[in-house]
Amino acid sequence: MAKRVKTEKAEIKRVTNKKFADRYVNENYFRLADKFRVMDDQLNQKAISSLDKLNDTIISLYEHDKTFKSYGAFYKWANVKFIARNKRPKQTEEVQTGGDPDDQDQPDPSRQRGSDVDPDEIEID
Repeated sequence: MAKRVKTEKAEIKRVTNKKFADRYVNENYFRLADKFRVMDDQLNQKAISSLDKLNDTIISLYEHDKTFKSYGAFYKWANVKFIARNKRPKQTEEVQTGGDPDDQDQPDPSRQRGSDVDPDEIEID
């Protein structure tokens, strides 16, 4: 019985995280792609382009073991992934089970810290 409950909770977490990641990508892809595309013709020493970094970072939004209270918490966490590691603000652990997946708790887009993305400074988690 306990194993089934654990499995059901894991499935709910997976579906909720996928829903949050899908929403984030749908709402922010073109803004981020425009910023990364500016430098796409340049490869780093590992032959990785800025759009490669963008796509790898987007994939990392789906591959994690965190559970978020709301979309707003996911949004904040995801935005930080698009800031160079050495410029990222310290994140508090806002990840907990619960919350409404359709929560509209989203920061004002005009105040996003990830808006001045330098693709060469992004390090993929």
